[in-house]
Amino acid sequence: MGESGVVYRLEAWFAYSATGPLGVAPCQHEGVYREDFANPQEAEHLLESLKAGPFLVRYNPSAADDHFVDPYRDVREAEPSR
Repeated sequence: MGESGVVYRLEAWFAYSATGPLGVAPCQHEGVYREDFANPQEAEHLLESLKAGPFLVRYNPSAADDHFVDPYRDVREAEPSR
């Protein structure tokens, strides 16, 4: 990926609560978002954006373990560090 062949992997583990079908009590679910980057600055930038939130998880109401995360759509840009 990078010129030197080095890949920087971001893994963001998360948990979310989801109500099951027909109003079943909320259950806790877990997931992981992974992405590879060519340099550490890109990975760090996305990590800071994820920390700033909001971190949105879309899930299938009929099967709450079936989830989708798109941090580029759902997370605002992190403020530059001062």
